[in-house]
Amino acid sequence: MSKRGLKVKRSKKLYKKKKSLFRKVIEALALVVVVVTLGFVGFTVAETVLNYVPSGTSDTPTDVPTSEDTEPSEVESTTDPETYTDEPSSSNNGGIDAGTAVYAPSTVLESSAALSSYLAKAKTDGFSTVVIEMKDEEGKLLYKTGIEIVASDSEVTVGTLNAKQIADACIAAGLKPIARISTTKDHIAPAKIADVSYAGWLDDRPGVGRLWANPFLAGTVTYISEITSELQEAGFSEIIFANTIFPVFRGIDFQMLSPDITNPETRFTALGNLVNVAADDTPDANMLIEVALRDITDTALIGTAEILRNDGGDLDVTGVILVFSHEDFENSTPVGTSPPSTTDRGVGVGIGKTVKDGFAKAVANAGRLDIIPLLDRSNLSKSDLDAITEAFVDEGYENYIIRN
Repeated sequence: MSKRGLKVKRSKKLYKKKKSLFRKVIEALALVVVVVTLGFVGFTVAETVLNYVPSGTSDTPTDVPTSEDTEPSEVESTTDPETYTDEPSSSNNGGIDAGTAVYAPSTVLESSAALSSYLAKAKTDGFSTVVIEMKDEEGKLLYKTGIEIVASDSEVTVGTLNAKQIADACIAAGLKPIARISTTKDHIAPAKIADVSYAGWLDDRPGVGRLWANPFLAGTVTYISEITSELQEAGFSEIIFANTIFPVFRGIDFQMLSPDITNPETRFTALGNLVNVAADDTPDANMLIEVALRDITDTALIGTAEILRNDGGDLDVTGVILVFSHEDFENSTPVGTSPPSTTDRGVGVGIGKTVKDGFAKAVANAGRLDIIPLLDRSNLSKSDLDAITEAFVDEGYENYIIRN
């Protein structure tokens, strides 16, 4: 703003004339009188303001507790409920915040609008955390990656939103983002990246053979590590390793492949190494492994649970996502019906034992790792869902994930 219109007056008298003794005494007395008067007025006004009570109320200020108060008053939180802050959770459940998490369908990443709409609904439904699938079981990256070797390959990279855009959208919606990636169950990368596939071998799926990622190979380990690092840098502080498994080998497979790959008594170390390298390369993120309850049998650890051999003691991860699904409750007795209907098999009164036994098996094999239950609600009714999640809480697992 221009100051051209302002004029500053300067006095030419730099020194004042010396005052007489009489004048000094008079000025001092006047100053004392002013100070005393101001002090009296200030005290009177302050007392009136501080003790002011609006008409129609009691003489006791409402914000001062009295001896008659029997319960502490509630204080309104000043924290913005819509803002997620990446603070560590008070829970030991693998870093998942208190409350429940929801597993988002892959379709939410089709556009910014679809993602925003889903996140708003998840928040309204009371969820505090959202699990986003970033790499599916086929091996497709559902986000726009910056990993050079696959960034321009439209068969691998099918997403249009980058990882940071996805994580930022979750945080802006007041939800904690967790990334989920399928690791060795990958039928695309082995054909695109060197040193990833089982050489000369195809899965004998009827009608079409499929490639799988081999955890023994450096190419596989490097690729998964690059993905987890990218996701962590984008804002995902938790990453779930799903489908960290070997394919089912049979027949001629045992002649084609090395015994190190086909022997479940020793090969699990390769799965652990894959996870550990990624964890070491991404030290600022919590890593979790997804395990299906059905794979923790009474006699062996198979499929997704094979990685837990040796009690999970060598795994550099935070916890285990334990997946409960409809088939785990098929033998439970539904409430009020006998036998179960074929269209809606309830889990009923047998659910408590199923959940309790399931956690016992997981804890026995997970060692020091935390357990976070995930309920796949496919083919389960609303009453089943409520009964199972209530059983989770009864067993001390207040933090859980809902899928589908």
